[in-house]
Amino acid sequence: MAIGEVNPFQFNQSPYGTQYVPEDGKGRFEVFQGTFKQALDNAGVAGFPFSQAWYRGSYEFQRSDNQIKLIEQTGFSRKNSGALHFTMARGWSCLFTLETANSDFFDDELAEKGFTYDPSEGGEPTTDGVANSYPIVGVSPDDGFTGQANSHAIIGLMEGDYFSCDVEGDYGDTAQLRVRIDGLDYFDNTPPNDNVWVRMYFMRYWDSSYTWPEESVPIYDDDDDDDDYVPIQCEEGFIDNGFGVCVRINDDDVEDDGDDDEDESPVNLDDVSGVAMIITGATVVYILKLALGAR
Repeated sequence: MAIGEVNPFQFNQSPYGTQYVPEDGKGRFEVFQGTFKQALDNAGVAGFPFSQAWYRGSYEFQRSDNQIKLIEQTGFSRKNSGALHFTMARGWSCLFTLETANSDFFDDELAEKGFTYDPSEGGEPTTDGVANSYPIVGVSPDDGFTGQANSHAIIGLMEGDYFSCDVEGDYGDTAQLRVRIDGLDYFDNTPPNDNVWVRMYFMRYWDSSYTWPEESVPIYDDDDDDDDYVPIQCEEGFIDNGFGVCVRINDDDVEDDGDDDEDESPVNLDDVSGVAMIITGATVVYILKLALGAR
């Protein structure tokens, strides 16, 4: 997907846009009902979100198997630290949060432009700041001189995108840290060298073959004054398309309604002409007076 097309991570009618009904009545999102661990263990199986996945070394599943902790091992006789990789299967999209005890890690290693993500502000990462952005790559702000707080990130992946993390660089087949979205690597490939938590918020599949019942397809009437739909707030350059999805505004589609100049007084040509006539008349009278006085 190219930047500027319909944002697949917009959230319309919780949970996560599953009630979104296209105007042609074809296609719907189906949220994965299993756990993160089940998705990893069934990579490559039809109906599961990952085309390829593995986890190894030192790890621990948490939050009802929807979060994995990749554990750092230290010492000369240490075991291998944790590592994780997964690639999104065709038609699937997901939203994950990342956390590491290595303060400022994600902010320091961000290679491509991202947005500021503060997990303390909104709780669940389904607020406007996240939903209005594509690609979704957000990092917590720099922790300052003390550097005591954990570093956070949020990522949204679609089919073909992948995440890899090898805490201590113990494995040759797993990137040390890689978030590849639409062919771009959003972080430098640097090992975190500390514990890392990867949490799944949702994974969903776009079923393009589904046809909504006729009564479910919305009819949009511009003259319907009883429409209770409230457009969502989009970032600059985007507009709600009527389905709760932000799309880029084309210059050709923007109509000039004159509101931009409401603070400026419009120029009335009739007023200008009237003023010019008054000035001209006054000048003629003045010249006549001078002529009569000269006699």
